Amino acid sequence: MIYFAIAIAIAIATGASAVHSIVGGIVIAGVAIAIGLIFRAAFKRRRRAAGKP
Repeated sequence: MIYFAIAIAIAIATGASAVHSIVGGIVIAGVAIAIGLIFRAAFKRRRRAAGKP
């Protein structure tokens, strides 16, 4: 999935159409949100394991 985001970023940088850049932005935002949710869940689990609320 990271390779896909990189490919989209390269396409935007090299002058792809506006539609491609919009789709690329949505995909990149989705990936960023997913990564953020994963990190947040892992952080909560670690705090709970350490005995903190």
